Amino acid sequence: MPEISIVLPTYEEGENILEMLRRLDRVLNGKDYELLVVDDDSPDGTWRLAEDHARGNARVRVVRRITDRGLSSAILEGFRQARGEILGVMDADQSHDEKVLPQMIGLIHEGADVVIASRRIPGGGADRWPWVRRFTSDAATRLSRSVLPMFLSDPMSGYFLIRREIYQKVRDRLRPRGYKILLEIVVRAHPVKIREVPFIFKDRRSGHSKLSAFVILNYLESLFDLRWGGRPLDRLRELYHRGRYKKVAAHLQPGRLLDLGCGRPCDSMPDGAFLREVGRGTGLDIKPCSGPFDFCRGEVRHLPFSSERFQNVTAMEILEHADDLPGALNDIHRALAPGGTLIVTVPDDNLLWKVLWSLWTHLVGRMWKHAHHVHLTKSQWKRKLQERFHVLEVRRHWYFDLVFLCRK
Repeated sequence: MPEISIVLPTYEEGENILEMLRRLDRVLNGKDYELLVVDDDSPDGTWRLAEDHARGNARVRVVRRITDRGLSSAILEGFRQARGEILGVMDADQSHDEKVLPQMIGLIHEGADVVIASRRIPGGGADRWPWVRRFTSDAATRLSRSVLPMFLSDPMSGYFLIRREIYQKVRDRLRPRGYKILLEIVVRAHPVKIREVPFIFKDRRSGHSKLSAFVILNYLESLFDLRWGGRPLDRLRELYHRGRYKKVAAHLQPGRLLDLGCGRPCDSMPDGAFLREVGRGTGLDIKPCSGPFDFCRGEVRHLPFSSERFQNVTAMEILEHADDLPGALNDIHRALAPGGTLIVTVPDDNLLWKVLWSLWTHLVGRMWKHAHHVHLTKSQWKRKLQERFHVLEVRRHWYFDLVFLCRK
């Protein structure tokens, strides 16, 4: 088993990843290590480049994530699959100086629980720091010092090492959301022995920054949660999902229920949230899910039910992600019993939705632009569903969501 596991979360880092892997191989030469590239299904094929590289380097492993996305959840997925006793995180864009890694590892060996590479102690800094990013970092640092009962010189650093035992101590209490997870680990594991080493932050050589207004909002929510508990927007998200669940549950028939896409609808809700709400049913998702319900892993267009039939099928916020909508509807039709109920919720691609979607993609960042494959208005969705089902009723949820009640 390797002693050191370095996690490299990536999204559209095709121009940087191979050089970063080579640099880490050089600086860690002679040590027992592994490098985990956790990629959020980059459209530029970052994961494919890393997989090709891994075929000739047994120390490199690649995790390609199709559904869950986000920096913090990518880091935690890397930690979950890591085998080392020392867990580390670095950016893959060559902005983090790999030459300080041996010093950081040495401090762990000397007894530190967490070692952070800092730009804000003597010897640290940045070779080029645009004023907007510096202002954002300064404000985030002052906020964390004011709100949290502990001191870190550079809480926005995404370059750190921790002992595995520290991660295991807090892993069940971590909420994989937002831009930086370092603060959450340190606060929830407190007290811990922290050491900091200086490094010079280098502006990325290529690609684009993931910093956005939504990232900043998530950081503020994280501070609120760590200091006082609970996130202000979580309640709003929960109201949205539970309100939709009530509209769907009201139309369920007696008999078996299949919930397609049963994974977490958002970070503030658990796996199988709808099945937990109604207290019965089978869930299906393309990723593993956990919860007090039956679960099958598979795709909507290739349902793993050759002879089984369900009296109810729900597909909430899932069909707009299908890259083969006719195939998905055909398989749903096959799995639904004669006279069975299908309830579909999808966004209405009207003017309001286009405005909201544009704001979302610009605020959240580029990683969500390819999430929806199907863009249809209310009348277009209705025509698609009527090709295979009887559409009995259409309702709206929060205006931009459509709820279709269908019968086979």
